[in-house]
Amino acid sequence: MDYKRKKLRLLARESSTDDAGKITYYNDLKKQERALQEEVEELLNHLPEKDRNLFRNYYLEGEQTRALEKKLGLSSSVIYNRLSRGRKQLRKLFKN
Repeated sequence: MDYKRKKLRLLARESSTDDAGKITYYNDLKKQERALQEEVEELLNHLPEKDRNLFRNYYLEGEQTRALEKKLGLSSSVIYNRLSRGRKQLRKLFKN
């Protein structure tokens, strides 16, 4: 997941010299971004809904732990534990 985000950022930094090339490049970038989003959603679908929402908020939307504490009514230790368990569950599922 992280390597794909890095790849998208790297592609976004590259530039084309003509307008037609820029449009093609932009369309390709959008296709790759949609594919990445679909892949991430497929991964997250293997988690329980409450953990899936936590992953979206923390990793994809970049919400801070303090904001999540208030939003979800959970302590930071519970949030970190659920994130850790979710990562382990995803690793276990996709390791094989």
